[in-house]
Amino acid sequence: MEWDMNQHPEIPFGYYCYTIVNIEYGEKTDRSASLAKIFGTEDKGESIIKTKLCPHWKCDPERNVQENGYCELTGVKDWIDGTLLWDQVKECSINIDEGDVLGS
Repeated sequence: MEWDMNQHPEIPFGYYCYTIVNIEYGEKTDRSASLAKIFGTEDKGESIIKTKLCPHWKCDPERNVQENGYCELTGVKDWIDGTLLWDQVKECSINIDEGDVLGS
């Protein structure tokens, strides 16, 4: 099915069913120190990625964790269609435009 991206501005741009809003930092741990050392950066603590989900993405907690995602807009369901919605990978193709994602 073809979708007009102008009809659905609420759907995030890119290949995922979410937009990264910001990254916060929590407690400093051995893991965060190891990562900082690997990347040659300051240890800011454990990163906490804050996201905004697509309003159409849903999860059925009664299903297996890798088969529990579905899209209310399209009707696509992991457990029927064998998709990656459980991992919030888009199946609708709405607002997938590399220029928008990469800022070009």
